Amino acid sequence: MSAVLKSNPSMMRALTRKRLEERLAGVRSRVEADVGCGLLHLVRRAERGLFDGNAELVADLCDEMDEALVSRAEELSAAASLAEQSRAANARGEEQLEAGNGAATRDGWHWLLRKREISITRRLAGDQFREVYAKARTDGIKSCLYEARGGGDGPVVTRTAAAMAISDFGVHVYKATGGVAGDQFIHLLEAVCGRGETLRDMAKGSKDIEKRALVLEAHLMTALDMAAVFFRLVTTQPKRAGMGAPDKPLADVPVDSDAK
Repeated sequence: MSAVLKSNPSMMRALTRKRLEERLAGVRSRVEADVGCGLLHLVRRAERGLFDGNAELVADLCDEMDEALVSRAEELSAAASLAEQSRAANARGEEQLEAGNGAATRDGWHWLLRKREISITRRLAGDQFREVYAKARTDGIKSCLYEARGGGDGPVVTRTAAAMAISDFGVHVYKATGGVAGDQFIHLLEAVCGRGETLRDMAKGSKDIEKRALVLEAHLMTALDMAAVFFRLVTTQPKRAGMGAPDKPLADVPVDSDAK
């Protein structure tokens, strides 16, 4: 059969045309089914090429459309998977944010701000702690909602001042609590406000994750109250045993112009 085709160019062209017609019909049906793919103009070009007998053009256009459709299907599948993960994360008490590189970043602090009635003072304290933490450390939250540069990018003076301020805040917490549960308050602020961890994740391993998360949330509110005093966002605070005045407010840490 192949020898006959080689000896008969007209039959070869007819068979090639038929195969291209069948392939183009299949591609056309996929393009029409995928509304928004933006490939109909290529289908029309291929049809004109087929009418003109330009088999090479038709084959190239079909290859191009095949590749585009496969790529689009993968992107749509990834987007659907991310949307499902976001819905599941929100249901668990987490929030999915899109970072600059398109990756999803869970932010427990923003979820709390969105889902809970948190006072303005506590919001400001948490946000300001996050800003300083991002300057002092390299593991701070990275998301499109928070664009302050991490510790690895800022000037050395700013990073050092921010690190010293966080250390001073730790001293302030120990003075305010008399050393009782001081580590837990600092850890909660660093984890939730600094790194964007969720309270549910921090409660994993407990017999009752929901109950433990609520307890951690209550401790976090206390930590935010102490941060508000340290930031000088409030002028008074209930007296506690061993409580001392803040040595240095985080608000005094230099702020880069790019991160304001």
